[in-house]
Amino acid sequence: MITCLFQTDPDNRIDIEGIRNHPWYKSVQPETKGISIKGNLPTINMKIVGYLEKQLGFGPESLIKAVKNYRHNNMTATYYLLLKKEMI
Repeated sequence: MITCLFQTDPDNRIDIEGIRNHPWYKSVQPETKGISIKGNLPTINMKIVGYLEKQLGFGPESLIKAVKNYRHNNMTATYYLLLKKEMI
C-alpha cells in the first residue's frame, strides 16, 4: 500500500476508496480515541486560553469564539490538544 500512496502520477496513485479496500487497511483496526466536541456548549478553560494568548499570540476572543462555534482550525486544535493532555 505504501508504494501505491507515493505514486507521483496522480492517475496511478491510490485513492481513499482504494485504501479502505486494501487488505492491509482492512486487517488493522485503528483506535479512534479523540475528543468529541459536538453536543453541549463547551466550558472554556481560561487557563488554556491565557496560555495560548501568552505563548502563541492567539486572541482570546477569537479563540473562545472558535471553540464555541466548533471551528476546525489551528486555534481549536491546539486548544483541544492542550485540554486533552492537560499540559498546563
